[in-house]
Amino acid sequence: MSNDPVYSKQVLDNLKDGCEKVKTIFNNVETQRKQQQEFINKISNFDKEFSTMLDNMSKNLVQFNKIIENVENTIKQANEERLKVTESENKSKKIENLKSETKYLQEYHKLMEEHNKISLIIEEQKIKKNLAVKDLEKKYGVHISQKKKSSSKPVKNVDTEEHIRRRSTGGAHPLAAALKAKFKGARGED
Repeated sequence: MSNDPVYSKQVLDNLKDGCEKVKTIFNNVETQRKQQQEFINKISNFDKEFSTMLDNMSKNLVQFNKIIENVENTIKQANEERLKVTESENKSKKIENLKSETKYLQEYHKLMEEHNKISLIIEEQKIKKNLAVKDLEKKYGVHISQKKKSSSKPVKNVDTEEHIRRRSTGGAHPLAAALKAKFKGARGED
């Protein structure tokens, strides 16, 4: 047999060239496959990272809402404390005002008691004076006329309860009338 090549050199070169092209295409496809795999991995990683980020955002939102709720509770407690302090201050002021009013009322009552005591003493002295005058009149049989002091105020013709009471008790205070009756009883007079 002869050693002649079955295929011509050109066919072999074309075949070689075709193999190189196929090899290049295969390499390109392999590179693209790798790039595609990397892209898929990146997308997958992005998807995972995005899911993690969303989960974190959800957790952060819950924490943020808790922080807002805590702030609102703190504000509410601060307002309640401020109200308590204000109410306490108002109560303290009211207590101080009541103490002052009570003090003034006590002073007023003391003054009124003193006034009443002095009025009773004056009435008692008037009664004693009238009794002494009557004693003198009986003893000496002389009528001593008592002059009424003239008032600079014009006399009104108004019958108030006070005027009627004074007329019915002889112009004296009811306590004075009682004292007068007591002195009359003690002296045996009617």
